[in-house]
Amino acid sequence: MMPATHLSLTEEESSDRVVVRAHGEVDAATAPQFAGALSRAADEAEERTLVIDLTETEFMDVKGFAALLNAHRKIDSQRGEMFIVCPLGQVRRMLGLLDTSGRLRLCPSADARGARAA
Repeated sequence: MMPATHLSLTEEESSDRVVVRAHGEVDAATAPQFAGALSRAADEAEERTLVIDLTETEFMDVKGFAALLNAHRKIDSQRGEMFIVCPLGQVRRMLGLLDTSGRLRLCPSADARGARAA
């Protein structure tokens, strides 16, 4: 039997952004939770920037990538911006390999003035 995966999500809002932080693993078992949180955050962001912080994400499979693309499409249709904070490592490498069109804006960290694409 495979061990259960764990994912916890936190969200915070300010006047100019909505930040979703994912801690743990995004896989087939946790992707629906991740996708739901991103969809709700994209709805709440409206014209604000959506920042998805994957700094504490240990693993992500293609279902997590699909959730990121869906959130990006929703934000794009609202004429908003979306950044993904993802330092170097396995998750960053996977996103780079799958995002062949370069639609996702990846940044290694978020500073006090906002996320900057890297």
